[in-house]
Amino acid sequence: AMHSLVFDSLVRVALVLMCVAQGPAYIVTYVEHNGACRDIRNTGGSFDMISESQEKWLDTPAECRKMCDTEAWCVGFEYGRPGGYARCELHRTALGHTAPVPGYTCYIKSATSRTTRTAIASTESVVTSRGGGAILEPRCNVSTISFGQEFQGCYLAGVNLARRNLTGVALDNALLNHANFDRALLHHASLEGATAKHATFRQIEGTHMDLKHALLEEADFTSAKLPGALLERAVLLKASLINAELRGANLARVLAAGALLNGASFKAANLRNAELSHCKMFHTDFSYAQLQNVSFLGADLNGAIFRKANLEGAYFLDVINMDKAIFDSTIGGPHDVSSSSTSTSTST
Repeated sequence: AMHSLVFDSLVRVALVLMCVAQGPAYIVTYVEHNGACRDIRNTGGSFDMISESQEKWLDTPAECRKMCDTEAWCVGFEYGRPGGYARCELHRTALGHTAPVPGYTCYIKSATSRTTRTAIASTESVVTSRGGGAILEPRCNVSTISFGQEFQGCYLAGVNLARRNLTGVALDNALLNHANFDRALLHHASLEGATAKHATFRQIEGTHMDLKHALLEEADFTSAKLPGALLERAVLLKASLINAELRGANLARVLAAGALLNGASFKAANLRNAELSHCKMFHTDFSYAQLQNVSFLGADLNGAIFRKANLEGAYFLDVINMDKAIFDSTIGGPHDVSSSSTSTSTST
């Protein structure tokens, strides 16, 4: 029997460390679970993790952890000693279950602590306490943040930048939790690797905005205009993208489990290998989108549009309202559909 981890816990810890590849600004920690790792798709207990992980034969868990620390795609690792041999698995997809296998332990990447950083535009600092230690954070002068300025690594939690012209601004690796960007102009702005949990980006205009590797858990992008935006490997757990415009955006490998995507447009967008499990997709438009290997596990597809989308390898287990979605001239189509979905209209 499988031991399912609480979904909210998964949402908090699964992939929030995609920024690890950016260097020592983040310290990786892990949540330890007894048993072998299983991903969130495994509700029945029978699947093959070989295709979803990289197996390495190493002597100690520390060696396995070191490899996972340095890989941005690694969401956790499994360590065990079958038959006297030490085995390490580096996992690529969100982990949500363990199997009770004696001698195995599953380690899921969890929180990070920021180390001391230098900000280009910083004139003062603030001491915060995270992860059990005091951390010196650069605090930026909010009044100077404007068109084309550079503020990489700044501490800007809770800042109000609503309605500002922030075109071309650089906020890479900045701490922006609970920040307010509502109605701001963010065309070509860069927030690569930024942490902006619970931040609001309602009705922003951000053509070609760069949000790669950003941590955007429960952020609000309602009615945001982000055509051509870059969101590869961004974390959008439980975020709101209601009525957002993401035509032609790159969301490859984005983690958006539990997100609200109602009315959003992903026309011609790249969502290859994205995690869209348990999302609400009322009238979401995926026309012409690249959806290869996307997980739609448990998603509500009521009115979703997949016209001429590429669905090769897409995963549709336990979806809701499959019969109310539009599958017109798709490449590939739904498979592994459970009884909660009554019919499809896929054509190829």
